[in-house]
Formats: sequence, C-alpha cells, structure tokens
Amino acid sequence: MKKYFYLLIIIFLVTPAILMSQDKEASNDHKRFTGLYGDPEESDENRKLWVMVSCDGQLVSGALWGDAAAWWMESEADNVFTYADSFFKLRMEFEIDKDGKSLRMNHDLSFLKTPLERLGPIPDDWDPCVERPKR
Repeated sequence: MKKYFYLLIIIFLVTPAILMSQDKEASNDHKRFTGLYGDPEESDENRKLWVMVSCDGQLVSGALWGDAAAWWMESEADNVFTYADSFFKLRMEFEIDKDGKSLRMNHDLSFLKTPLERLGPIPDDWDPCVERPKR
C-alpha cells in the first residue's frame, strides 16, 4: 500500500513539471514562423504581413500597411493558428521545410493572395518580441 502512495506522490509532483517544460518548448518553437510574408511580385513594399512571437510566447501577426491592431493568434495545431473577435476572423497555416522552418503561409484573408511567401526575417531594428497591450 505504501508503494502505491509513493507512486501517486511522484506522479503528482513530476507530471506538472513535465507539462510546464513542454509548454515552454512549444512557445519557443513559434519562432520558426516569424518573418515578413508577402507576394514577391507585389510592387507595394508595405503590402506584407509580419509574424512575431510575443514576449510571453504567443504568436502575433499584423499588417505592415495599416494602423490596425495586431492579431494575437491561438494555436490550433503544430502549424495552424487562428484569430477571431466580434468583427474579424483569420486562419493561418504555415508550410514548413524538412527542418521545421516556415517557407510560406496559407491564409483566409480575402484581400491578399494566398499563399504568401516568407520574404525574410523581421527587421533588426524592430523589438525582439511584441509586448501584450496593457488595458
């Protein structure tokens, strides 16, 4: 009986630590999707989407051309993210290479071509992560 009691204690102590370490790895893994995405043939340099990781590990995206708020994406699968509020819905699915790095993004925005190619990294003069808005 003591054996089972100790086993239960170990399970209750170890399981949360394992789950927390997996969450930390998953949020760090979002960095493989970061960059600027657009149509290589588009003449307007600002007609791109950016994808970054927030300072607390969430994937965030936005448009270069507007003053719109960023989209704080929710993870649906390893490479699929969604956003929804009362006015707007967005779904992004990243195509990745054999090393797990993003090549392009499929999306459901009606005003942009899909897929969008990953055109390059986030510019060096941008902040390294996106701060969550304070309300």
